[in-house]
Amino acid sequence: MEVQSEIDWLLKNKVGRADIIISHNSPAGTHDRPDGVHDGYEALTSHIFRERPAYLFHGHQHVNKTTRVGNTLVVGVYGAAVFDLYSGKVVWTADEH
Repeated sequence: MEVQSEIDWLLKNKVGRADIIISHNSPAGTHDRPDGVHDGYEALTSHIFRERPAYLFHGHQHVNKTTRVGNTLVVGVYGAAVFDLYSGKVVWTADEH
């Protein structure tokens, strides 16, 4: 099974509706890097629009960046971060690299 379809199957059959998702990779088109290795998953993008989680946290792209995708706040974490769920903001980051 190809990675994109495997991720899609897992999201539909094992994750379903959740308020907070933690993923290694980002949704496709969000925080991607132009090297072909750091492309996000289409399945995560579809899941965001289908299930509308409040937050999705990811690594992999090596960015500390917050972007709204539909109703979901997508938070890229590089190193470590403290996120305040009440304010919806990253309040501290530590870039270990």
